[in-house]
Amino acid sequence: MLIAFEGVNASGKTTQAKMLAKKINALYFHAVEDSPYQETTINHYLNSYQDKEDCVNFLMLLKLYEKKILPNIGKDIIVENYIDGMTVGLQARGIKPTKCFDLIPKPDISFVLLIDKNEAQKRRKHVDVELLDKEYHAFIKYAKNNPHVVLVNATRNPHEVSSYISSVLDNLLVKT
Repeated sequence: MLIAFEGVNASGKTTQAKMLAKKINALYFHAVEDSPYQETTINHYLNSYQDKEDCVNFLMLLKLYEKKILPNIGKDIIVENYIDGMTVGLQARGIKPTKCFDLIPKPDISFVLLIDKNEAQKRRKHVDVELLDKEYHAFIKYAKNNPHVVLVNATRNPHEVSSYISSVLDNLLVKT
């Protein structure tokens, strides 16, 4: 099963992804940190063009899928900041993701952790509040058209959030 954790900054994605990976003994990858393109010339070149941000994200996702996910198909895999988050992040910045994004397989389930801008500022001092607010609303809109996306109120304590995620996942497994 491929499980993604998405959400706004400071929502607890890393905490929840790693907690679930440990609980179900799954592989854990972070789409940006584990990207083979993270420190390459092509990444720096493409990043120099603002309107090419979707290309950079697509290349990172493609390489992550090819090098980390595909060889582990059949295992439980948890990915943080995967296709849904990158798509919404681009949309919140006014960038329309290219059709290339359709080539990246979507996860079986994507947990989107949401906190409002006030909670984000409590958790992290340097947060782009305007962008966070745009992403927050973009995730809600995106979830309406993507049935694999589950919105999670991440303002609760980490163990309550984890319990909720586990119950959603248990219900999904019972249905399949």
